[in-house]
Amino acid sequence: MDHINILEEVERDLERCALNRLVNGKVDNFYEKVFKVYKMGGWPCGWKGEYMEGKMIVYLPNEK
Repeated sequence: MDHINILEEVERDLERCALNRLVNGKVDNFYEKVFKVYKMGGWPCGWKGEYMEGKMIVYLPNEK
């Protein structure tokens, strides 16, 4: 079984966030929401429902 490397996943997400900002500017879209989650100290780890209609699943280690 292959295991994901969380650090690589985070790096890839942040790279995509940076590219999104470079191309689109600071607009309210998926990658800006991902970036906001990381700035809060969280980890976007899934999606519930159909994309665009559903919600991002976020792990926040400091929340109880």
